[in-house]
Amino acid sequence: MPLAQPLASQPLASTNYHRAGRDLPASGIRPTFAQLGVVEATQAVLFGRHQHPHYEIIVCDRGDYRCALNDEQITLRPGEALVVKPGDWHQDDVDAGVRYLGLSFRLQARQDERSVSVFVADVPATVQRVALDRAVHWPILERIQRESSSNDPFAAHIQDALLTEFFWRLVRALPAEMVAAPFLRESDEHGFALTLRRMFQRHHREQLSIGDMARALDMSPSSLTQKCRAVLGVPPARAFLRYKLERAAGLLQQTEMPIGGIADFLGFENPFHFSRVFKKHYGRAPSQFR
Repeated sequence: MPLAQPLASQPLASTNYHRAGRDLPASGIRPTFAQLGVVEATQAVLFGRHQHPHYEIIVCDRGDYRCALNDEQITLRPGEALVVKPGDWHQDDVDAGVRYLGLSFRLQARQDERSVSVFVADVPATVQRVALDRAVHWPILERIQRESSSNDPFAAHIQDALLTEFFWRLVRALPAEMVAAPFLRESDEHGFALTLRRMFQRHHREQLSIGDMARALDMSPSSLTQKCRAVLGVPPARAFLRYKLERAAGLLQQTEMPIGGIADFLGFENPFHFSRVFKKHYGRAPSQFR
């Protein structure tokens, strides 16, 4: 962790980089790595028409990659990718000198063995083409490739983790109107969690009622409660308290602010009330948390 310039009153000053929207539960959509193929054509090749059982992302690295996808002609320039989804009909028409990568994977929702669709129904094949960022996506592919030569029991997990980053960055680059509802729903939930947290940050000294929160977010109290339970698993008041306690834990560990000052900063009635609530949540008194 990078350290900031030490302050006169503290031996160290540190900066924590938290999970974006860290109150949001982990994604239930799980890509699982199958293989990465690197193809260099030494002569022109026409692959027969075939149907894909799983996802494959074809990444054009050199030359122009041409194919037919669901009977539509597609040409990829270097730096572009094509998302071939399960059930798609695909035929490659590769010229000599073309180099491309094929990243194959399964995509499932938690506790569901069926494949999840990235795209809305009846999406045109041309929409499945997307421009990638070489500086971002190529190093991920290279690291997936390197892990294939590792024999330790952790390599497959690392490949899945790298694939997950590659996949979500690719989905981010797709036109939103062509992305299937489960993916947009996760994006919407992520946005709600961030908006709620920013509201908590602005009002950290206050005791907000559900009505106060709802007005600040331009929602009805019932809609806020329903959304909060659906996304965070707790009602708004509990989410606000959890935010305050997490903030308190950070201040205890990272600063020398007195316990009474932390209690006042976060709007608790008094230090005794703060200590009681903190111990109930963390199992330790604030004085034992430093």
